[in-house]
Amino acid sequence: MENPRDLWGIEEFHQLIADGLLTFPDITLKDVKDRSKGDALAKGLVLLQTTWFIVQCIARGTKPGLAITELEVVTLALATLNGAIYFFWWNKPLDVQSPVRLLMTSGHTLSNRLS
Repeated sequence: MENPRDLWGIEEFHQLIADGLLTFPDITLKDVKDRSKGDALAKGLVLLQTTWFIVQCIARGTKPGLAITELEVVTLALATLNGAIYFFWWNKPLDVQSPVRLLMTSGHTLSNRLS
């Protein structure tokens, strides 16, 4: 368990950055993707299912005699918004749970800085 003195508030964090006392690790895109639990297969299946629903609604709406319920119209609107969200969030890491540790430069501690 972490020492409560090692946890920083936002004010302390901004002050440490302004003073140049934090060492930021090099994090590559590969590191971020490695920590992500979402994969293209899961996202692709959801996108395929949503697209299939949209195509069905459009096909039924253009053919006389096949009705679309109000619930389907609302779901169609939400599915369209879902498509836009997936477009913007496709590369967003999902369920990343391991922290990135920020280190103080040598010779400094948080308790020395805030005293």
